[in-house]
Amino acid sequence: MPCRPVLSSLVNTDLPNSAVGVPRALVAPFWTDLDLRTSRGQGRVYAWFDGSKLIVEWKDAVHYSGASPYTFQVLLWPSGLIEFQYLSLGSLTNLATVGLQDETGTIGLRVAYNVNFAHPGLRVRLSHLDDWLVLDRSSGSIAPGGRDTLRVTFNAHGYKDGEYAGEIRVASNDVHQPLFAVPCSLHVGTLSEPLSARRPASRRDCSRLRASPLRRLSVSARSAEKTAETRPSWAKSRRTEILPRLAGSRLI
Repeated sequence: MPCRPVLSSLVNTDLPNSAVGVPRALVAPFWTDLDLRTSRGQGRVYAWFDGSKLIVEWKDAVHYSGASPYTFQVLLWPSGLIEFQYLSLGSLTNLATVGLQDETGTIGLRVAYNVNFAHPGLRVRLSHLDDWLVLDRSSGSIAPGGRDTLRVTFNAHGYKDGEYAGEIRVASNDVHQPLFAVPCSLHVGTLSEPLSARRPASRRDCSRLRASPLRRLSVSARSAEKTAETRPSWAKSRRTEILPRLAGSRLI
């Protein structure tokens, strides 16, 4: 379901993908070669806004190979929450892509690609989590011989137990080191060892910067964290890169 017109390929691909013919701004509950011509059957696509969300349904669609029926929905919520749910799927389920990507084709989330993933009764929920690594500002200047400190906030709210890796990238007009990265990590859950047993942070694992020439700082800390949660339900009737070092995409 591309959100803007584009000449699209009949063959599904992995996501993200910026190749010519791959749909952009794509929400793909089950991207495969479905044939909606009336000569092939009663397959139709319906869209309905029920006052709280937009529902798009593929009903009794037929695969080009003849496999059928395929009935599934995508639910688009104003909050950005996206849900896929499946009522019936034909015999061919391992030639499809489930996921999404942005309008550039360089940032996306692959839930499944050419594997037996979707099945009747499945619901997939895609939601965005706020960045766990936040800076107090994204740019600034340091006078010759001066120093400045970036305040970094780590926030685990909403994140499941696990290890999260990230980095702060600092770009400047320093001819010797125009770009350097400060690695960051976040542990959510119970520690396996006391903090006193862990190695002290090195001088590089900090956010204090010192400059000799006048330099312009441009600091970014972005994440592409997504979660995918699956649970059975059905409501009837109705890589530019992803910055994987900042935070990857997880399938729960």
